[in-house]
Amino acid sequence: MSEPGESMISRVVRVLEACKTAPGPLTATDLARRTGIPVPSTHRIVGELVDLRLLARDADRRVRIGDRLWEIAERARPDVQRVRAVTRPHLEQLSATVGAAALLSVLDGDDVLNVDTVHPRAAAALNITHPGVRLPALASSPGLLLVAMGPPRVRQRILRSARLVRFTQHTVVDTESLGRILDEAARRGHATVSEWITVGSVGTAVPVHDDAGRVIAAVSVTTASAGPPVSALLPPLHAAASAIGLSLSTMTATADPRVEYLLRQVQYATGTTD
Repeated sequence: MSEPGESMISRVVRVLEACKTAPGPLTATDLARRTGIPVPSTHRIVGELVDLRLLARDADRRVRIGDRLWEIAERARPDVQRVRAVTRPHLEQLSATVGAAALLSVLDGDDVLNVDTVHPRAAAALNITHPGVRLPALASSPGLLLVAMGPPRVRQRILRSARLVRFTQHTVVDTESLGRILDEAARRGHATVSEWITVGSVGTAVPVHDDAGRVIAAVSVTTASAGPPVSALLPPLHAAASAIGLSLSTMTATADPRVEYLLRQVQYATGTTD
């Protein structure tokens, strides 16, 4: 629902977020339903965003993220592009080895944020995540892993207040059960969830460490439920995570201050948001 006294900027951001997370183009009425913003206001916002080319409208009057917004985002975060440049080869190798989507993710507040995803040519499992997409931390394998291996105070806060979204009938939304799953992930050093996001897909994640041994990100793959066992996935996952950790550490040693700032954000991103 729209909050009383909500600013126009807040409403615009909610409309853009709804477009970003939608599976396809939406009408203004769809956006009003998703955001809780009144239909007339949503139509006005959408119209202005289309005029500014921040949204693009198709022949059916449905809208999607526009090229101008994409250009602004790409130019605003050259540091993210450099991170992708050094980590992408390792994700590509991982994806080719296991024949599945390979993801690099970080914890951001109560969400897990996708930094990069590599899709194979013919994937056996559906993966809905692409760069810039965020999901509730407790709904995916990389999110669970990062919470499990993060600071105790972060884990406690997320278990207490994070969104619990049931994507499928298999998604666990009971905090007591989630606590046990986090304990198991911390003990094993990896997290696996079956059909929590999409039916027929399994996510398996391992940590990326920096040169001080801190967990700074997660590498994961999305495989089919009838695909290879976790034991077969862990060696290539750990190899990719180790290579990415080394690449990021080397990058930090030679990077400019903007890159160092990004990597500081990545390191236990929620540690300073209590």
